[in-house]
Amino acid sequence: MPLGKLPIKGIKMITLVFTEFIHMVIEILPFFIAAVLLSSVLETKLNSEKILAPFIKGKFAVIWTCLLGGILPGCACATVPLAKSLKTKHAGLGVTACFLIVAPLLGPHTILLCYGFLGFKFTIWRIITALLGGIVMGYLFSYLESRKILVMPPPTTTPCTTNDCSNPACHHPKFWEVTWKTTRTLGLYFLIGLLVASALTVLIPKDLIPSYIGTGPLAYLIAALVGIPVYVCEGEEIPITQALLNLGLGAGPSFTFMMGAVGTCVPTILMAKKIIGSKPVMLYLVFWFVFATLSGYLFSLA
Repeated sequence: MPLGKLPIKGIKMITLVFTEFIHMVIEILPFFIAAVLLSSVLETKLNSEKILAPFIKGKFAVIWTCLLGGILPGCACATVPLAKSLKTKHAGLGVTACFLIVAPLLGPHTILLCYGFLGFKFTIWRIITALLGGIVMGYLFSYLESRKILVMPPPTTTPCTTNDCSNPACHHPKFWEVTWKTTRTLGLYFLIGLLVASALTVLIPKDLIPSYIGTGPLAYLIAALVGIPVYVCEGEEIPITQALLNLGLGAGPSFTFMMGAVGTCVPTILMAKKIIGSKPVMLYLVFWFVFATLSGYLFSLA
């Protein structure tokens, strides 16, 4: 239907959504720019593979991998080649899975955007729970691998023989090249998230979520069940979480939604299946459902 034939109420709703969208873009733009620049600096100035290499063996390998994974560039484009590299260096299943999952949760750009939208408490709790979840899961996977219950597929390598090698680990991009790539990828997903958040804020009545979902145990389960299959990536979950808070969803269930959604980003899960195998990925999904629900509940008590 042409815009001119839309009912007045429909035009008003579209205008309100657009106005809310512009307001959110202006509000978060400084954090977005800072996040992109920081991520680009880390990706081009740090040799992530060399930094991780000394820490992939031993009793504390999972802990070191979690801590280092939190400061290295965390988008899927950077995480997957690094995870493959860890695997080729014979890192265990626990270490490889831990890095593959924790890095996107704690990417520097994501943390900055989380602080800009949701504030200090959400950001600190996200860091704590992501690290704790990654460490617990890493040691669980390591134990199951030692008992031959889980087996990681053998590594496949692509030798680096030319300057235009197709192996991502052989490519050393320049700062502005990475900045443009990150802006294009992060910006697309984040604008989608802002648009969804704007629509939710305008179109859903303020009393709908408190009336039908509430703040009890059911709210956490619903938040996890909705968040985990939702396709979000690269910070898209953050403005949606803010919109849910504005609509009256409790802080605990909102945190559960955020962690469930970003911890099970569809592209990451699909790529993780190729690296660590189907059974570990299935176990991870179950683990993260329980962990996201529990972390949201503990957040409500903090």
